[in-house]
Amino acid sequence: RSGTILTTNHGTEIQFLQPNTNFGDAVPLGRVLLLCTAAGAGLPEFMLTANVSEGNFASTLVSEGPFHKAMRWEQSQMVSEDKRILLQALRHAAESGQFDLTQADIDRTMIELKPPRVQTRNRKEDFDVNHKLWESHGLSMKTLLASEGHEYESEHAQGCAEVEERCIREDS
Repeated sequence: RSGTILTTNHGTEIQFLQPNTNFGDAVPLGRVLLLCTAAGAGLPEFMLTANVSEGNFASTLVSEGPFHKAMRWEQSQMVSEDKRILLQALRHAAESGQFDLTQADIDRTMIELKPPRVQTRNRKEDFDVNHKLWESHGLSMKTLLASEGHEYESEHAQGCAEVEERCIREDS
């Protein structure tokens, strides 16, 4: 794992909370737990603690790189595991005989799973890259809109409605 900088005082003591502990005592413990979680996940600490006093924008971008790589790896592992579970469930369904499903049906089945995209901080740069791909016909408009969180069908219908409305106003 990449190194993570933790900004705690030397000699910080962590004690378990008692049932009658007041909220003020829980704040330092909560902060330390967030710092430990950040260190374990390879995250910059401010991403969990909201304390940006120890960082700057450049170090933020540098520190997010390993995190993004780690999350992409985790997502690929999840996709593989989900696919394995789905195929196992299909095989079990075919073997049980309760469904009109055969092993040949399963062999012809293709399962495509796509993990959510790990979003970067520079959305404009991401959009510009995708827009250039769209202009060179390397990306469909549907995919471009999906990358921005929009649905092609609804956006297309809305665009057509707006064009018709403009035409009606211009003719009046």
